[in-house]
Amino acid sequence: MEEFRTGGYCPACLHASNNCTCWETLMNIHKKITMDERLENVNLINELDFTFVDVEKQLIEDQERYGDTWKERGLDYMDEDQETRWFNKMVEYFGDYVDNGMPIPWTKVIGEAHICLVREKKLK
Repeated sequence: MEEFRTGGYCPACLHASNNCTCWETLMNIHKKITMDERLENVNLINELDFTFVDVEKQLIEDQERYGDTWKERGLDYMDEDQETRWFNKMVEYFGDYVDNGMPIPWTKVIGEAHICLVREKKLK
């Protein structure tokens, strides 16, 4: 039997998880409350192709706009390692979300991670 997220006690009957008789009922209620029905039959692995079609479009747009400038930055660039540069870029995206209500550009987030992975593989 699993632990409850409430410190091991059932929020309905206050028994410890291993003594609770309403675990399955609670799990079914929790599932209905937390899972968006539109995602019920979605398989995350099967969605990879769709995601990477979108990421490819983003990378093509970035290539047209910025060219190969990503190659000018290595694992270390101007006293900043790529993890710090990546993190700062994510902070920038999040700041735009918080300050201006701009959606997080998820394909750009994945694109930035892809660049980091390519650098790691090719520069080591």
